[in-house]
Amino acid sequence: MKPFLFMRSKLFGLSYLLAFVAFMVLCLRLGYPYYRLWAVIIYAISVGIFIYALRRKTTIVSRSKAALSSLLSGKLLKILYGVAAFAFAYLLWVLVPLETSPLTKLSEEELHQHIADDLQTVLMLNENLKSAYQELSKSALFTKDISTIQPDELEAVKVHWADFVKSTFEFDILKEKYKGFLQIGDPELHAKSFALAYGAYVAQYRGILFLSQLVDNNAYFESVLNEADTTRGIPANTYYQLNQHTTHLHTLLRFHAGRNYYELIEEDIAGYDDAKQELGSAVEHVQTALLNEPYRFVDNPLDFFEKSAFKAWIPLQKSVALTLADIRLTNRDNLIDRETIQKHREKFSPGDILLERRNWYATNIGIPGFWPHAAFYIGDLKTMDTYFSDIKLPDGKSPSELILQEYPEVYAVMQKPDAAGDNYCILEAIKPGVVLNTLEESAHADALCVLRPRVTKEQKFEAILKAMAHYGKPYDYDFEFATDNALVCSEVIYKAYDGADGMTLETIIMNGRNLLPPNRIAQKFDEEYGSPEQQLDLVLFLDSDEARNTAVEGKLEDFRESWKRPKWYILANTLQRP
Repeated sequence: MKPFLFMRSKLFGLSYLLAFVAFMVLCLRLGYPYYRLWAVIIYAISVGIFIYALRRKTTIVSRSKAALSSLLSGKLLKILYGVAAFAFAYLLWVLVPLETSPLTKLSEEELHQHIADDLQTVLMLNENLKSAYQELSKSALFTKDISTIQPDELEAVKVHWADFVKSTFEFDILKEKYKGFLQIGDPELHAKSFALAYGAYVAQYRGILFLSQLVDNNAYFESVLNEADTTRGIPANTYYQLNQHTTHLHTLLRFHAGRNYYELIEEDIAGYDDAKQELGSAVEHVQTALLNEPYRFVDNPLDFFEKSAFKAWIPLQKSVALTLADIRLTNRDNLIDRETIQKHREKFSPGDILLERRNWYATNIGIPGFWPHAAFYIGDLKTMDTYFSDIKLPDGKSPSELILQEYPEVYAVMQKPDAAGDNYCILEAIKPGVVLNTLEESAHADALCVLRPRVTKEQKFEAILKAMAHYGKPYDYDFEFATDNALVCSEVIYKAYDGADGMTLETIIMNGRNLLPPNRIAQKFDEEYGSPEQQLDLVLFLDSDEARNTAVEGKLEDFRESWKRPKWYILANTLQRP
């Protein structure tokens, strides 16, 4: 018996382990774009092993089966009655509102007028929804390479999305107003009230189905549409909630029950032929979409589980990232010291891009490439006033005056030096979020390079202002470039220069997320160097010399090769001690 129990415990352990692996595959999108399929397969194997372990004959299982059989003996009919009663109660709860409808307080004449006015509103909202959908589909952005999408194009998507959401929310108001149609006694008014409620319901349903077909599991645009837009009053995860609505049991029950009920009372609706025709068309569209997209009934539950799993995982991921950020496999100070930084200080210019590396940190393992961090040199207030003195700004203001007007919180930090007397001149996303830093603190690394974009001063200052708009936002532990509510280090650079003529930073897809690893910026310089397409110039390269425990000014050729360095480069460099 003991060997068997030991084997069974091993099977349970394997089952739990595989379930955890499936959870990790789902959270981290391992094996993208097939990560969901892999997660389902692994989880199914886990369940199979668990059931197999349970089915093995043991005294405990046999007794449990006997006890369960005894409990159910003679009570099956009662259980079936209970299930039927529960199902009936559920249907009543979903389909029949209990509260008194405000429509019952209106006279017949007033109700006729309300119905006539709201019918026009339904038709108008339906056209607005169609228009927003057509504008979104016409732009072809949902099938475009996301790395080529321009800021104005993305803004247009957000505008049309806001129009779509507004119409959807207004449909909710009408549905709520007429949901108590059963309490209206007059047959004609009862039928028209139901038709209004159901018409709003189906028009909204059709619009959401059409939009979800357009997005079609495009992870980038799903992130864009799920981002909170406070300026337009759109809460976070709005698209996710609307898309989940399409396969919810409540939705399906109300749609099919409403369709059948409409057939019963349609003859009581006098006139409104155009509206009835539009309703019939919408019902047909919804039915066709549901029949032709059976995958939706699999994808949406998987979306739900993925969201739930990620919600549980992200605090752990953040905790792990914060812990790893403090793990360093050496006690020495960083190789680029204060004296070295100040020696090269005059070489820096507002708008420069800094790539940085701190050796021996555990976080370097999880970041692709040799260069794990990017920072944006904006210059201190005095430096900006001098450097940008020859560009025209609104009302003849100086750069510092414009920053005070547009970003007073940024100005308040920059106008005073830190405790060491150093000026704030770096904008970067680090562990706390998007912060201002001094050059002495940010460049205190083991390896550093400074790249200068070949753009005009006007474009550099515009990039600085765009970067300042993100000041104070949290660090993005989800590593998602599609959203602006939180940022990672290279995202600050990417969004600052996004749309600038002569400066193109192309993102890549990693595990379903749109990213720009800092190492890609070094790769871009190498691949473009010496060609007409070159967009960056090398200003400074300080390379780490682990063998001599110092940082040295590196050669152009060495920097061009730096992005290719393997993870074990610093070990090899250490062993080169003479």
